[in-house]
Parts: sequence; structure tokens; C-alpha cells
Amino acid sequence: MRPKSGTILSVIVYGHGPDKESFQEQSDVRLVSMHRAELSLTTKVEPGQKLVLLDPTSDEEQNCRVISVSEQAGGQDIVSVGFKESVWEFWTVAAASSRR
Repeated sequence: MRPKSGTILSVIVYGHGPDKESFQEQSDVRLVSMHRAELSLTTKVEPGQKLVLLDPTSDEEQNCRVISVSEQAGGQDIVSVGFKESVWEFWTVAAASSRR
């Protein structure tokens, strides 16, 4: 079973902020396609920046790159990320583990 576009999953996001300091932040991710997703972050990131998404229940990781950032009121930004390869397997594992 594959997750549907629009599926929301909880992940931990790892990366380095513009100040080069490492960060870790929990976020809900909305699957847009097998190559893209959107997430909310309070940590400031920039297009082109590399991030790692971790499914906390399975410890599966997925590398991604920031495509765009839309600033929102309230301190959280909507960050669009892209994946080099299809991530259906990652989302399938994450969706299955979140239902346990």
C-alpha cells in the first residue's frame, strides 16, 4: 500500500541553519508527490540547503534539499523539499509505523 498525496506524517528534521549551527526539530510533513513534500519549521532554512528527515518510530532517514520557503505569521515557515529519488518506500514505512 502506498501513501496518498497529502498524507501527513510526523518526522524529525536535522540540518544546519544559515548560521551553520546544527538543529533538530520535530515537524509534520505533508507528502506532495513521490519527489516532493512540505513541512513547517521554526528554524530558518534557505533554498538549496540539505536536510535529513527521520521517521522516529522506524529510524529510517531520507535526505532532501530545500526547494522554497514561504514565511508565515507566527514564526513557522512552510518549507518545500525535494528528493533526488522516489521516496514512496520511506513514506510507506513511516505511515505504517505511525499507525502502530
